[in-house]
Amino acid sequence: MKVIHDTFESAKTRYAAIANKESCMNMVKNSIRESKEWAHSDEENVVAISSWCGFKFCDINFGWAKPDLASNTCIPVRMVFLIDSKFEGGIDAWIILSPEEKVLFGQDPDIVAFASYTGCS
Repeated sequence: MKVIHDTFESAKTRYAAIANKESCMNMVKNSIRESKEWAHSDEENVVAISSWCGFKFCDINFGWAKPDLASNTCIPVRMVFLIDSKFEGGIDAWIILSPEEKVLFGQDPDIVAFASYTGCS
C-alpha cells in the first residue's frame, strides 16, 4: 500500500506544478515512457490489472446491434483485464502472459477447475 500511496503523492506534486500545455504533454510522454520501462524491467514483477466490470459494454448498441464481444487491445506486458461477460453473472478475464507463463497458467489446478480457457496466441 505504501508504494501506491507514494505514487499518488508523487503524481499530485508533479501534476500540480504544470504551467502550460507543452509542460503537460511532456509530462504525459515521460510518464508513459517510464511506465513502459518499468513494466518491461526484469528487476520488477509487474502485472497491470484493469476492470471494466459494471460498464455493460455488451449492452451498448451503436446502431448495428449489440456486440458479440467487447475487449481491449493487447499490449505486450503482463496484464489482467476484467470485463462483464455476455452471460448473466459471468466475468471474462483477458490475461496477457509470456508463452512460458501461459503454459504454467494453463496447468494450474485452480485455474483448470474454475475457468474455461479460450486462448489466443
